[in-house]
Amino acid sequence: MTDSRPGAGSDRKPKRRAGLTHNRFDSMVVPDRPATGPAGVGSSLVDKEHATSTRGRRFIWAVPAVTLGVGLAVLAHGHWERHRVSGEATRMVQAHLESIASLVIEGTREAAAATAVVYELSEEHLSTAARLFAMARGTGAGAVAPVSGGAWRTRLIIAADGKVHGDWGPIPNRSREAFLDRMERAGRGEMVDDSVPRSYGLQCVRERHPLDDRMMTVICRDAATFDRLRREIGIGPLMKGLVKRDVLYVALQDETGILAVAPSAELLSAWNRDGELGSALQGGHRTHRIRHAGGRTVFEGLTPFEMADGTTALLRVGVDATTLDTLKRNTSRRYGIMVALVASVVTLVSILTWLYSAWRAHRAQNERALAEQERQRRHWETIGQMAGTVAHEIRNPLNTVGMVAQRLGREFAVPAAEKAEFSELVDLLRSESDRVNRVVTEFLELGRPLALERRSIGADRAVIDAVAPLRLRAEREGVRLELEDRCEGDVEVDVTRFRQMMTNLVENALDAVSAGGTITVRSSCGPDGLQVEVADDGAGIDQTRIEAVLEPFVSFKSRGTGLGLPLVKRLAEAHGGTFTIESNAGRGTTARVFIPTMTTRSSKRDDSHAGRDTAGRG
Repeated sequence: MTDSRPGAGSDRKPKRRAGLTHNRFDSMVVPDRPATGPAGVGSSLVDKEHATSTRGRRFIWAVPAVTLGVGLAVLAHGHWERHRVSGEATRMVQAHLESIASLVIEGTREAAAATAVVYELSEEHLSTAARLFAMARGTGAGAVAPVSGGAWRTRLIIAADGKVHGDWGPIPNRSREAFLDRMERAGRGEMVDDSVPRSYGLQCVRERHPLDDRMMTVICRDAATFDRLRREIGIGPLMKGLVKRDVLYVALQDETGILAVAPSAELLSAWNRDGELGSALQGGHRTHRIRHAGGRTVFEGLTPFEMADGTTALLRVGVDATTLDTLKRNTSRRYGIMVALVASVVTLVSILTWLYSAWRAHRAQNERALAEQERQRRHWETIGQMAGTVAHEIRNPLNTVGMVAQRLGREFAVPAAEKAEFSELVDLLRSESDRVNRVVTEFLELGRPLALERRSIGADRAVIDAVAPLRLRAEREGVRLELEDRCEGDVEVDVTRFRQMMTNLVENALDAVSAGGTITVRSSCGPDGLQVEVADDGAGIDQTRIEAVLEPFVSFKSRGTGLGLPLVKRLAEAHGGTFTIESNAGRGTTARVFIPTMTTRSSKRDDSHAGRDTAGRG
């Protein structure tokens, strides 16, 4: 008997041909889904929560940004304030130095003028005494009567014939000729105050005799009186008066040495060892510097000063810079403390913000997970209701078809010529009835709530028992099925569900691999749990389709229902594990199932409850 109906027998699995590769899924069937169903509502809520969470994170991180900005402003103000205080203190010290320098310069000028007046008066006094002495000798009076007194040490009258009359005083015989020679070269009425008379402690003057121009009168007095007076009106007392409290020294110095100093030259640097002194003198303007001398910090002012004789000296005024140095250190230390405080506050705010952001992200993740679980629950609840209705409507006529096929094969007799074809049709009817029944069963399994019955079993035995029934099919189709078992421990699984997962994965691999291909089942055990990989060297799946094949009713096979892989994913997650797929077009596919230990699953459930409680309190 021949069935000439179109498509008759086309549902049988086509035979594989050498040189052809088959994708695991050859076509895709995606039924339209309403966007307003329970799944759509859950997705919309998740999207809104994600947008709100993103805006919240941006607002939260604005807090440390503002804190950082305020901290930088505070540091900028502190930096400016530190330089302002240090600058004002430095300017105060500079003003103090300049006032002292001005006093010294003015006092030096006045002292020079006073010294000049005293010099002129002293010179006039000596000239007058010399004239009186000459007149007294010329009238025959006593030689010293008009100018008597202890101050006059030498009194001489040199006659026209060169004879000398009078008192030589401290001048010894051997030096008298040189002394007279120096006095003859002196001008009339000019006071001689150089090294010749000074070597004997004298100041002298030469005058013409009032009665005889050919005669010369020389009179000398002790120079100590003049020197004492000059010291009293000179710059020395002024310098000593200025050296008090914070003023360490006042000195006049040039290339030849120290001209005047108070109180001592102990803290002064030598001219040839301090290059800044020459530069300051040549520069012609006031400069200031900080130097260290004698274990002390000195703030020194250098002022070029023109002396009365036209030469230029350098006025050096040094004050104790300990207070200024302490002030600068204190301001720097306070600024360092401010920097540390600002950095600590910014760091603390950033850490708190990060912790708060992480807590919000964890909370949002838990909320999204709960929303996704609720969406999945409603989704599978809807599928379960639909599956129950479909199963009820299909299984009754399906049973009838099965019984009819059984009776046809057992009770009906056909001619011998058509018996083979008749038997083939009856077997086809039975196999297709079984296939439809299996689809309905998977549909029901996918939709109904899962109640796992876990029991401890050797991990290697669980994998071997699950794969063993499929070896015959692999051999029949010319596919090599290899098992790499590296597990020695036990695992707690629902054995029936575990076999169901392995069967679906290996059957999918068999559908994807051509004759001569290889399927490898690898199992590995670790402290975290059991991992099983089913790898094939088939055509593979395009990267853009991997996520789609895990959705229900999505299939790329001409006879696929799109229920096998979603069922595997649901069963793996029901065990507390995961299911992932890695594939590249032309390189094969690796499906990976991980089932954690009971301890891991318990901790996951505890975390889930904790997240749910946190979300509920939020």
